[in-house]
Amino acid sequence: VKHNTVDGLGVTAKELKDITLGPCFADYAGRMKAFPVYSSLTDHSKDKLFETWSVDDVPMPVTSIEGYNGYFSLVEKKTRYREAYGYKQSISELPQALDKLIFKLGPRSNHRCKPMKILILDGSKTNLGSSLERFCQNISNPTEPVIKRYVSAPYKHQQNLSESNVQQGKNNMRINLAYNQAPSILWFKALRYGNRNSNLSVAPKTKNSRHEAMTVVRPDVSHYVPFYAVGYAHSQKDPTRNALSDRATRVRMIGYGDD
Repeated sequence: VKHNTVDGLGVTAKELKDITLGPCFADYAGRMKAFPVYSSLTDHSKDKLFETWSVDDVPMPVTSIEGYNGYFSLVEKKTRYREAYGYKQSISELPQALDKLIFKLGPRSNHRCKPMKILILDGSKTNLGSSLERFCQNISNPTEPVIKRYVSAPYKHQQNLSESNVQQGKNNMRINLAYNQAPSILWFKALRYGNRNSNLSVAPKTKNSRHEAMTVVRPDVSHYVPFYAVGYAHSQKDPTRNALSDRATRVRMIGYGDD
């Protein structure tokens, strides 16, 4: 409570002492079970693709090879599709990350997707900021709907849509780094590799993968190998080499391109 007061909620512990908390919109939108929720309010069969995203900012102790000091973890509510975008300075870079997300997966890329309407943010400090407010108001693009912001329950990993996915993403990242003893500066590439594999799993209540639901493209996994696996790339013909010279260069796999 004291932490949230400092973050700008403007509520003291004394004022909250006698308040009885009930379900809020973030409970329904995020499918959280912290409070009793009637079955009629948990029917998500009519959820629109891409409309609702959960967002969390995750600082990291090591600067990545790209120069990132942390990342934004984004999860689409209907399919549980995951994306991650790094930031170099602070969480004020969130609007730029959301712009990239909309350009990559929004209605212009997938006709089944609807415009973004709801952001469920983990923690009030992520919810604050004039840059994010301007982005959500769509001042520069008045034809798009206003994006509503909601704050989910803090420190409730088992109830929180963003927290549960952040923890799973971190676990996948650590496993990928440890499997072939990759250096820690590759954490962002390991994170994206883990998200890519998670998106190959079946979306809830469908027979398609999360990747196919969001991109309308069936993924091909025939070329997949473990993160940081050793490989050999064919060398270009060199007039100075002889019959005993190497014909390949030893390389490491650190991820797949978006194309």
